[in-house]
Amino acid sequence: MLKQRLISAILMLIIFVGCFFFLPNPFFEVVVLTITAILFFELRGLLVLSSGQSVIYWLISLSCLLPALIFRDDLLSFSTFFVLLACFFWVVLAPLNMMKGTNSPPQRNLFHCLYGLVVIAPMTYSVLILYSQNKSFLLFVFITIWMADIGAYFTGKRFGSIKIAASISPGKSMEGALGGIFFNVLLVLLVKLNFAEFYLVNGLIFCITISALSIYGDLYESLLKRLAGVKDSSNLIPGHGGFLDRVDGFLPALPAALIFHQYLSLTV
Repeated sequence: MLKQRLISAILMLIIFVGCFFFLPNPFFEVVVLTITAILFFELRGLLVLSSGQSVIYWLISLSCLLPALIFRDDLLSFSTFFVLLACFFWVVLAPLNMMKGTNSPPQRNLFHCLYGLVVIAPMTYSVLILYSQNKSFLLFVFITIWMADIGAYFTGKRFGSIKIAASISPGKSMEGALGGIFFNVLLVLLVKLNFAEFYLVNGLIFCITISALSIYGDLYESLLKRLAGVKDSSNLIPGHGGFLDRVDGFLPALPAALIFHQYLSLTV
């Protein structure tokens, strides 16, 4: 299983590098919007909808991608409300729902249907905005989230004993979460050693926040899967599940990163 995960991860990294660094901007945007459409498609399976409801929900979800095309030159102004709405979801609504745990009602209620509209779409807007404004910063965000995921996985495997929420995700531990954050503290120190203009305090605040949010997003998607009675959002990526399983940490982290980018610089 680990070998399969590594092979898939290497292939995804190669594809990411090719798209991120070598595709012209319009083509990169097409890739992002296509992945978003797949995320909406996978989410339908976690909402326990009928086939007819599922198609309608997917079409409504896809309509959320139209602003990325219509307001392409001023997406930041348009998306501000939706990014703040996503932050409200993660700060207020998601914790309330997680407190219910697996005792929540079935997924076919309005709250869970809104998950895709107020969480996935703002993440996509954030990627497109940051890509057009500051590719280096966006790459740093990606690396931060990946480091948190890698650190949490291996630290949790080796030292994990205190479960964060055993009824939601038995595999996630406090030690793993702290390991993910610790990996990013090391990342910040490494960057500071190589770039004198990097602002250490802001970098630590940023990386710790993004690490915690990415772990939080992973945990929340685990709740959705637990309620839907499935292990993965799909089987499109061997060893990893679906695309939603790979970007769950990005969902809360990227809107926060966009706000961070607008108001708090990483350089002095």
